[in-house]
Amino acid sequence: LSFWEAKNFIPFAASDSGTLVYLPESGRATEMRWYDRQGLQLGPLGPPGFNDSPRISPDGRKVAYMHGESAQSPVDIWIHELEFDRAFRLTQQSGSYRDPAWAPDSEKLAFLCQPKGVQDICVTTVGGGGETRLLYESSTWKSTGSWMPDGKRLLFSTQDPKNDQDIVLLPAGGGEPADILRTPFIEDNAQVSPDGSRMAYVSNQSGRSEVYVRSLEGAAGQWQISTDGAGQPRWRADGSELFYATADGYVMAVPFPAGSGFRPGAPVRLFSMPERSEIKNPIFEDVTPDGQRILLNVPTTSRNSIGFNAILNWNA
Repeated sequence: LSFWEAKNFIPFAASDSGTLVYLPESGRATEMRWYDRQGLQLGPLGPPGFNDSPRISPDGRKVAYMHGESAQSPVDIWIHELEFDRAFRLTQQSGSYRDPAWAPDSEKLAFLCQPKGVQDICVTTVGGGGETRLLYESSTWKSTGSWMPDGKRLLFSTQDPKNDQDIVLLPAGGGEPADILRTPFIEDNAQVSPDGSRMAYVSNQSGRSEVYVRSLEGAAGQWQISTDGAGQPRWRADGSELFYATADGYVMAVPFPAGSGFRPGAPVRLFSMPERSEIKNPIFEDVTPDGQRILLNVPTTSRNSIGFNAILNWNA
């Protein structure tokens, strides 16, 4: 069955006549591709495969991503070195590793791990032969966000039985996380600005997922950036722009002019993606530090290639 761990969700439907229809685990293979700001394809990043969540290092020299041999196989974290156009597997133990997040020094990487069957947070050194260290564990589902600029704290989202998902801040040396944003709504995909003063994130407080930016410096201030459904916020390295993807399939950029304080400029539509995002593949993934190249993770098969299975005479 197709199992979405974030919400313990399996897509199925059962009828009174004894027919069960379900969606089998059938994730689509993808190709990671570079695009310029006008939507011109510049070339692929590695061969097609079952890849997900590519993240560009702050120094722009490496890409961390998830890779599995098939839609059903365990997922490892891989590193692609852009200068040498070569990739190596970072996680060396069989399991499921997800959602890589680079530290500001481009040497450490946080990601989700499952040492006890629950998605916890681990950290390791890239290329240094260091062992994977369990940074934080709990009984609830989590998703990584981003590191603070000092490299000493990490933003992530955690599931709350009362509030759904909230954003917390975890010391990189270990310990208990502190609340950053706790509301009755879903808050996820926290991305701190390069100077640490702002946090972009996704919330459904308006009734659908939208991108917001709020202050992290104690001052009251929050801006709703998108208006028609959006996700995947990504900062340019100098903090002058915030990129995101809309629900109808466009890559957008919002300027944050120097000297404008907290106030963002008007969103600019850059280009249309090859297809709209979906839960398991948001298509838009990341932006190079200079904001000139955009990394998409594009499915190599159509949505129509995935079908439902039916079981007849099923007894509940």
